[in-house]
Amino acid sequence: MTPVYGETFNRGGEIIAGMLVSRGATQVGEHARHDNSSAIKPAKLAEEWARGISGLIDPVSVS
Repeated sequence: MTPVYGETFNRGGEIIAGMLVSRGATQVGEHARHDNSSAIKPAKLAEEWARGISGLIDPVSVS
């Protein structure tokens, strides 16, 4: 069996998100994808991604 990388590579988060959405969850923001061959460090990409979605998330108070 030949893998179909275009459909599966770096898509774990999207696949799980699709399953959650199909069960009533709401996705907030876009998926972040890190290409390990790029010069961008994963932590830097994650930081930028988190800043980008932080305004989309309603604050939650813990009692």
